[in-house]
Amino acid sequence: MSTLRVKRSLSIAIIGILYLAPYHISAQNKKPPLTNIDIINMTKERVDDTIIIRAIQTSETNFDVTPNGLIQLKRGKVKKKNYRDNAAGGDQQRFG
Repeated sequence: MSTLRVKRSLSIAIIGILYLAPYHISAQNKKPPLTNIDIINMTKERVDDTIIIRAIQTSETNFDVTPNGLIQLKRGKVKKKNYRDNAAGGDQQRFG
């Protein structure tokens, strides 16, 4: 009788783990949004412009497009093309 209980408990535990595993995996894969600092750091490390633009296009973003945020990008020597199209072109959500 006790082996039956152990097997049942083990089965319930395995089912619980399998049920919750996708939630745990998706929570681990969630990346923080790109910020001005991320773009500045990629620029300082001389990441290719096309890679920076692609990162902006394919990532969640939280850019500061206030005057101070734009000054921060300029001081970080970020090329305008790396943020201008996303700020002004039909993709207002990315920079704003």
